[in-house]
Amino acid sequence: MTFAQAITNAKDNGLDLVLVSDKSDPVVVRIMDYGKLVYEQRKKEKNQKKKSLAQKVKEIKFKLRVGENDYQYKLAHAEDFFLKGYKVKITIQFSGRELAHKETGYELFKKIATELAPIASFEGEPKLMGRTITVPFSPKPKKVIEATLKNRKERVVDTSLITEEDDEDLENDVENVVEADTEE
Repeated sequence: MTFAQAITNAKDNGLDLVLVSDKSDPVVVRIMDYGKLVYEQRKKEKNQKKKSLAQKVKEIKFKLRVGENDYQYKLAHAEDFFLKGYKVKITIQFSGRELAHKETGYELFKKIATELAPIASFEGEPKLMGRTITVPFSPKPKKVIEATLKNRKERVVDTSLITEEDDEDLENDVENVVEADTEE
């Protein structure tokens, strides 16, 4: 088909003549609605952006002398972030003279890594930068995380196991401590 025939066919049908490949010999053109082509290309680009979301990184900071409750609370947050598909950067901060005991920070990292090992894997070795040790963790597949968390024992203490005698003993201990403090 000649170029002039292609133009008349396109005008007769109310369509456009769209260039497909100009590098081939002869040049390849197509009779189609150009607006529809542009719309479909934009739609494909949008879908690709949705599927390839930028990986978000959440950060959880630990102090070297973290309490057990805070430790468990922060690990629970990390698990939630992994369930949502985020990467998590664990940061261990040293303050004051704690920097002289770096091995304690690395021990805390090992403890965190072993607790998170079933649901996440760490990317690289822990890096000491200034007064912080940072380690990025990436989540394992969502099905693995859900199964692991379902099988894991609850971290909350079951209060139904505390008897009335234990409760009374606890109250007596608290009263004895308060009395000892007031006597001094």
